[in-house]
This record gives sequence, structure tokens and C-alpha cells, in this order.
Amino acid sequence: MLEGPITGFISGDIIAFSVLWPAASGSITSWVGQIVDDKGAETLKSLWYLVKNIPDEKESEGFWTSIYAGADEFTRVQ
Repeated sequence: MLEGPITGFISGDIIAFSVLWPAASGSITSWVGQIVDDKGAETLKSLWYLVKNIPDEKESEGFWTSIYAGADEFTRVQ
């Protein structure tokens, strides 16, 4: 299991949070989304970006290969 420190913000039903993955060479993932009612369940629907560090000498040719994007849903379990 990967673990890392988390920080974030909440404003009403919108949420943003980031995790620093120390075991993954200092990669960072950030999620941004909104809590919605999904058939009676509170669900955070979010988009995320993961950025991994590229050594300075390789940034010019590999910068955009270090960024990944996707979507996640998190549902509150009672």
C-alpha cells in the first residue's frame, strides 16, 4: 500500500486535495471534484492529475511524459 501526506480544501460541496507519494520518488497526485447525490449515496466525482519528477537533464525531451490524468469517484460508505 502506498501512503503519503495529504492536504486539501473544501468549499461547500467542492473539494480539492493532493497527496505526496514519497515511496514513488516524490510523485504528487491532485484531485478536484464535487460531491453529488448519486442514487442516494454521497459521491465525490473528481478529475485527477499525477505528476512524477523527471531529472532536469531529461526535461526537454520528456516533460509531457511525466503527467498523467484521469477520473475517480469516491462514495461514502455508511
